[in-house]
Amino acid sequence: MESQDGGVVFADPVRVSTQTGNWCKASYLPQGGLFSNFGDYIGATSSGNRTFTAWPDGRNNFSDVFFATIKGQAKN
Repeated sequence: MESQDGGVVFADPVRVSTQTGNWCKASYLPQGGLFSNFGDYIGATSSGNRTFTAWPDGRNNFSDVFFATIKGQAKN
């Protein structure tokens, strides 16, 4: 979500993916007893009026990483 007044008011949430992943159907191998935390993000960073984000997703029935660039309304 975006705020142009220091966090007092936020814009509506923005959907960054066209599909919801189904982690219950995804097959993946544990690494050291740990499994991917589906639905959480791997990373997010902003530059100017853009936010870049990556997250784990199982929509193709295996663990994969997806990426999106979100353009904000703020002027750069």
